[in-house]
Amino acid sequence: MGEVEDRTILVVEDEEPVRRMTLRVLRHCGFQNILQACSSEEALELVGQHAAVDLLLTDLMMPGIGGVELVERLRETWPDLRVVFMSGYTDDELKNRAVEIRGAEFLQKPFSPRQLDTKLRRLLLRKADPTS
Repeated sequence: MGEVEDRTILVVEDEEPVRRMTLRVLRHCGFQNILQACSSEEALELVGQHAAVDLLLTDLMMPGIGGVELVERLRETWPDLRVVFMSGYTDDELKNRAVEIRGAEFLQKPFSPRQLDTKLRRLLLRKADPTS
């Protein structure tokens, strides 16, 4: 296993088929430490049981706590948390709000396995930079 594949990824997606497909792709790409949640609320409960999460892959729009607020809460504990928002919505204002969050990336649904793998590896290999 390489440095990237050993990182812990938290997938938060409220649509079960999308979440299952994403988990399959991640495992196929070699990622082993994958946590999953079907809501932001479940994610917040789950992370309390883990020492660290390296990357959050989250749906932008979810019932209850949305992806942006989830990131804000998680970064209280892990300020260097890397983030990839995913969304099927094409609203540019929504995308812009998401990527304004320091270091966040955006992935448009539907995405290919290669797009997901490339985006996560690039982000996980990026050095933590408090100004980015």
